[in-house]
Amino acid sequence: MTTYAYDTTSNQLVAVWDTGIGATFASVARLNAATEQSVGLLLADALTRLSTAIWMTYSAPELLDLPAAVARRALRRPNVPQAGRVRVEEHPVVESAHCVGRGLEELGSAGVRRAVIADVDRELAAASSADRGDLTGRARQAVMLTRVTPSPSQIAQADRLFHEAPAGGPRLYTEVEPSAAGVAAIHWFFAAVDVVARLGGTSVEEALHRAHEEHYFDPAVPRAVLRISSADPDRTPLLIGRTLLQAAVLQGRGMILSPCDLEPGEPYFTVLDPVRPARCLLDGLVRGIQALGALHATYLDPELDPDCDRTEPGALADRHFDAAVRGEAATRAPERMADLVAP
Repeated sequence: MTTYAYDTTSNQLVAVWDTGIGATFASVARLNAATEQSVGLLLADALTRLSTAIWMTYSAPELLDLPAAVARRALRRPNVPQAGRVRVEEHPVVESAHCVGRGLEELGSAGVRRAVIADVDRELAAASSADRGDLTGRARQAVMLTRVTPSPSQIAQADRLFHEAPAGGPRLYTEVEPSAAGVAAIHWFFAAVDVVARLGGTSVEEALHRAHEEHYFDPAVPRAVLRISSADPDRTPLLIGRTLLQAAVLQGRGMILSPCDLEPGEPYFTVLDPVRPARCLLDGLVRGIQALGALHATYLDPELDPDCDRTEPGALADRHFDAAVRGEAATRAPERMADLVAP
């Protein structure tokens, strides 16, 4: 979401949002120097609340739609107090837009009104673009949000990025939804762990354990993925991802989930961080793949490669691992994308 701030020294209203590799900002409007500080701060707060509601329609479309036209009307003709009372709208986007509209009414500046409404239009357009799978421009802030059911086009894009760099790369964090990247990562993690298990002559669980000993990382997410898959081998990467994401999202909303095997009085934790579940899913699997790559390197005899005299050993090992994982992923090609996007 976009956070709005008011600089009380320059009277500047600005919009700030995260891009996955850092925050950027845009100037929205300059308020009159005579404006009370509280008025500017309250307007910034109302705009932040509006942005939060707008992006909730993206991250939880099953709960909220995006009534953009109604919100735009509310900005221009907000509900105002009558006889000491003000009408409250049920839809959070619409109600937040009315709050911003009332703040603009209090300011009484036609120029600020036009500038703020134009910025809200950009925010609405960004959320709509992200919903279509286009994360360019201002819609890029969607990389910081969790969507339990990611866009099929975003999953396909994440799959292509993993094909370019099977051990993960920075573009996974800046160009695609983290939920989509996490679902694609499940597929590529399966390929990586199968490659290493076969090379080491072990089970996939043992391969992951050895990878953890070779290259430290938190194995909770990869282990959960393997556990869910072993319990139901027909479950697709998308369904595995949705299972993990849904549990974390619900706990983030204050809903406690109790599995049937939970011991009385024992706490139950989701595998994913409820504050950032999609990013946690992606991080956990990428680090697992990288640890498997480190273990894979210990099994290789670099002397068997004709390029061993011309290539640094680490780069040579990475090249072998990437090629092996791509090959394993390709064996799943007939059902790969169907599994990733099937409900």
